[in-house]
Amino acid sequence: MVWVPLALSRDIPKNTARPARLDGEKLAIRREHRTIVVTGEGGPYAATETGGMIWSNPAGMSEAPPVFLAGLSIASLAINADAAVILGLLGNPAPHPEAQLVEVELDGVPLTIGWHTPQPGRTILHVVTTDPGNVESRALVALHHLRAAAENGSRN
Repeated sequence: MVWVPLALSRDIPKNTARPARLDGEKLAIRREHRTIVVTGEGGPYAATETGGMIWSNPAGMSEAPPVFLAGLSIASLAINADAAVILGLLGNPAPHPEAQLVEVELDGVPLTIGWHTPQPGRTILHVVTTDPGNVESRALVALHHLRAAAENGSRN
């Protein structure tokens, strides 16, 4: 099992909690001071923060996750399609071997995209760019085009 992103770091402020779902299991993500805690129906899971995202390892892997460059958080975007459909639309980039993450260029914007599957047929992307330029609006437009293509294609 690889490390799975559950949220953008900016979406879990200090001393807050947020619900999430991973493969149908209800989770709670909490930031307690500088510590990230992820708990689920099966108990606590390994969790950390890197690359502008909150990561968990439901398999209980003891190794630390890879370190990714943090950048500008763009969006967490829910898409009614399987991850395979979305990755296909992105040109089938090779995922990182230890994390559900790909690095792609979408409409000229370099993006780091992590994803998790809350339930079958639904994928949530967590998107960061390391480009310091003014790319946020271009990235959001490109992501909405990607969602439309994935959802329209998944209905066929």
